[in-house]
Amino acid sequence: MACGQQPMPDVEATVESIPQSELAKVTPTPSPMIIAASRTSIAIPKLLPTSTNIPVKPAATGTPTTVKAIILTKVFTPVPTLTPVPIPLTTTTPVAVATVPPSQILTPKPSKINNPRSSPVQIPRPTLEPKQSASTDFFWNDPLQPVTQRCNGNFEFTHKLANPSDIEAIGVSPGSHIAPHDHMAYWGTADIERHSNKSHDEQQVSEKVQLYNPVDIFFIDVSKNTKEWGATLYACNGHAIMLGHISEPSEELSLLLTENEPEPGCDKNSCRWLFPGLIPGGTPLFKSSGYTSGFDFGLSLAGLTAEELQKQPGYGYSITPWRTGGSGNAVCPLEYFKEPLRSEYIELLGDFNCGPFNQDVPGTAMGFWLNTPSTNIFPGYETKDEWDVDEWETIWLYQDFRKDAHSTYNITVGHNTFGLDSGPHAEYSYSASKNGPANLAWDNIKSGKNYCVELRVKENMFVISNDVHKILIVSLSEDAKKLTVEAIDKNKCGDGPWVFQGGEKTFYR
Repeated sequence: MACGQQPMPDVEATVESIPQSELAKVTPTPSPMIIAASRTSIAIPKLLPTSTNIPVKPAATGTPTTVKAIILTKVFTPVPTLTPVPIPLTTTTPVAVATVPPSQILTPKPSKINNPRSSPVQIPRPTLEPKQSASTDFFWNDPLQPVTQRCNGNFEFTHKLANPSDIEAIGVSPGSHIAPHDHMAYWGTADIERHSNKSHDEQQVSEKVQLYNPVDIFFIDVSKNTKEWGATLYACNGHAIMLGHISEPSEELSLLLTENEPEPGCDKNSCRWLFPGLIPGGTPLFKSSGYTSGFDFGLSLAGLTAEELQKQPGYGYSITPWRTGGSGNAVCPLEYFKEPLRSEYIELLGDFNCGPFNQDVPGTAMGFWLNTPSTNIFPGYETKDEWDVDEWETIWLYQDFRKDAHSTYNITVGHNTFGLDSGPHAEYSYSASKNGPANLAWDNIKSGKNYCVELRVKENMFVISNDVHKILIVSLSEDAKKLTVEAIDKNKCGDGPWVFQGGEKTFYR
């Protein structure tokens, strides 16, 4: 999602553990179809150089260093919030999008590959400017909570999130989501032995590791269900940090929660707290829950225009940043840690690039497509019901995040509306051809004719089937604002021409 009302943190699983022995089978020697996450010799899109993306220093808040500093006066009435008022939804992202619970097919744990880092995935810098800026009547990227503390210069994480030695690897993928979102960098923790006498949902599958507050926090939004917790924590300028698949709040945080009333409707099955409060950087927060292969961690920068966000590491480019799955103001969080933490965390990426989280390429098929057209400017929150995003009614055409899969292009699919179901991982892939006529990269598909790609099932972030599942016919409208697609039960595109068979569906920007 990109912006809007702050949803209730999602505590449903989006990552799945798989034994390290299984990862060893697929990651050291990728199959021919897993050719990358960083583009090869095809027409490679170029994004903004990350050399201009300079992380920033947090405001000097004069925060007390003692634990007692986080204990504030009890809050017995709901705290007034900025417009829009946060509403409980089913997603952890700091931008409001109506979603459904994630697929039961969950993301496998990334494996660490000791390859030297190559240039990050790049997408073209468009010649036209985004349609939204701070000069419009409604600004799409206002802070979602009333944080008055200002950052002193550039924003930066001043403390560790977790001990680097406690993290097995960090992988980048949409996971079980359809739309691009804010927590696509998944932090994997060590596997533990599973108990056959317990169901998958009941058993601990990974080590629980201690998580710390990486920067001073001034507004708290946490929730829990019967199994896990979720949190969105607001730093200076209203920048939002999200945590998912967590549990066991620390003694310091638990004491703070007891000093503040939960939101109405709290019961034994679910509960939410929403209040202003000070949590100094470095304070223990939660442990990872252990019910998945790791935990989620995302960073969304409030107050920045689309043009300013494009200069931030891992962001990329979004045509309508207020209409995404949460990626519209999301950046690569690893780049905002002080050294040496930044380098230690980035090393855990191994074969992955941390972004770009947004991959819209104007004038081409590449990027995020919705089931309804978008307005030319941000329409405001009063009409949110008209433009809100149901990610299961969208598709995302993007380039793989793996460096060794740079010519692999993917499509995420929600509901089956054009002959392609969501599959085991809601994703399909193909290896791009330099010259065509079939299997051109998404950003080489332009207006004027029909195209065809041969889709293979993407079983997880590492494994792609060797067999073609279906072919996909793709057509971009003359104004490049409509994309028509249809999946057909064939295993080869041939030389064309390719004609729709009556089951096509049109998506919009």
